[in-house]
Amino acid sequence: MSSTAATVRVETIGASDPRIWRWAALAGGATGVAYVLSPLSIVAVLMLAGVLSLAVRGLPADERRRVLWLLGAAIALRVAAIAALFITANPDAGSFGNFFGDEWFYLVRGLRLYAMWMGDAISLESFIYAYDKTGYTSYQNVLVFLSILFGPAPYGIHMFNMAVFVAGTVLLYRVVRASYGTAAATLGLAYLLFLPSLFMWSVSALKESLYLFLTSVVLIATLGIARARAVVTRVAALALVIAAGWWLDTLRVGGEAITLGGAAVGYLWRLFTLRRAFMAAAAAVFVVGLAVVWQRGIPSRVQSRLQQSARYHRGHVFTPGHSYKLLDQRFYSSAWAPLAEPTLTRTEAARYLIRATFNFLAQPLPWRAESKAELAYVPEQLVWYAALLLVPFGLAAGFKRDALLTCVLAGYTFVSAGVIALNSGNIGTLVRHRALVAPYLGWISALGLVSLLTAARRSERSRRS
Repeated sequence: MSSTAATVRVETIGASDPRIWRWAALAGGATGVAYVLSPLSIVAVLMLAGVLSLAVRGLPADERRRVLWLLGAAIALRVAAIAALFITANPDAGSFGNFFGDEWFYLVRGLRLYAMWMGDAISLESFIYAYDKTGYTSYQNVLVFLSILFGPAPYGIHMFNMAVFVAGTVLLYRVVRASYGTAAATLGLAYLLFLPSLFMWSVSALKESLYLFLTSVVLIATLGIARARAVVTRVAALALVIAAGWWLDTLRVGGEAITLGGAAVGYLWRLFTLRRAFMAAAAAVFVVGLAVVWQRGIPSRVQSRLQQSARYHRGHVFTPGHSYKLLDQRFYSSAWAPLAEPTLTRTEAARYLIRATFNFLAQPLPWRAESKAELAYVPEQLVWYAALLLVPFGLAAGFKRDALLTCVLAGYTFVSAGVIALNSGNIGTLVRHRALVAPYLGWISALGLVSLLTAARRSERSRRS
C-alpha cells in the first residue's frame, strides 16, 4: 500500500512540474543535434565528465568547488576557442579552419587515408601525399581510426584533443596533490590549464595533447614501479612504461629515449640522495669524468649525438623566422650541405652546450622581439622566468615532502630540456617544444612559491608574537 502511494506521489510531482520535462526534452534534443553534427564531440564531452569525476574524487567540499571552477573555466574557454574557429572558417575556401598550418597537414592526410579505407576514389596526387613518409607519425593512425569510428570530424578532433590534454593534466594533479599538498597542486593545475602556449596546443589538432597524456601515464607508472606493494602491480607498471614509451617514440622521434631516460635519471638522482656517501661518490665520478673528457676528448658516441643535434640546430637557423645561433660563426658562414654534420672540437662543443643552456632558459629575449607574436608572448616569458627562479625552492621543499616524485619530475625536465635546447635554433620552434617541459617543471615551481609564502607567513607570525 505504501509502495503504491509513493509511486503515485512521484508521478504527481513529475506531472505537476513541467519544467523537468521541458529541460529534459531540451537536453535530449541538444544532445541529439550535437551528436549528428559531431559524434566525436559528444565522446569528448563524455570523456570530460569522467575526468572531472576523477579530479574531485575524495576532495573536501571547498577544494572540490575550487577544482571544478578551475576545470570548468578552462574547458569553457577551450570550447569557445574551438567554436570561434568553426564560426570564422571560410566556407568558400572548400576546407576547414585551423589554428596552425601543421594541423591542415595532419587533417587532410587523415581524410585521404580515411577515404581510401572506405573505398572512395582519390586522385593520384592525393594518394602519393597520403603515404608520404615526411612528417608521418602514429598520430596519423589515431586520426584515421577516429574517422572510421565517427566519420570525418575536423573540429571534433580539436574537442577530442582538448579532453585528452585535460585528462593528462588531471592525472598529474592527483599524483602531485597526494605528495605536495592542496595548495601546490591547485596552483600547478591552474598554471598548466591557463598557460597560453599550452592552451593553444591543447585545442589544436596536433599531437601535443596525446604526447602529454602518454608522458603523464609513463610518469605515474614510473612511480608505481617503486611504490606498488604487489609484485604483479610493479610488473604491470613496468610493462606500461615500456609500452607507452614505445608509443611515444612513434609520435615524436626520440620520445622513448626522453621518457625512459627521464625515468632513469629520476631514479638515479633519488639513489644518490639516499646517503651522503652516495652523493659524494656521484660528485667524485662527475669530476673524474670531466677530467677524462678534457684529456681524452668526448666519447665517440656522445660526439656523434652532439654533431647530429648541431646539424638539426643549424637547419633551424636557416629556416624562415626569428632564429638564434649556438655554434661558432664558422659553421654558419662557410658553405654547407643540409645533411652534413658539423665536426666540433672540445672547446667548440663546450661553447655549444653553454649557449644551448642559456638560450633555452632565456629565449626569446623580450627586448629583441621582432614581431607582434613575440611581443604578445612577452607576458608568458616573464612567467617562465619567475617559474625558473622558483625551481630551487621547489626542489628543496619537494625533497622533504616526496623525494622520489621530485626526482622523477626533475629527471623528466632535465632530459626533455636537454634534447630541446641542443636541437632548437628557431624561436617559434623553441616556444612550442619548451611548453612540453611545463607539465613537469610547473609543479616544482608551484611548490616553490607555496613554500616561500608559507615561510613568509611564519616569519610574520613569529615577529608579531
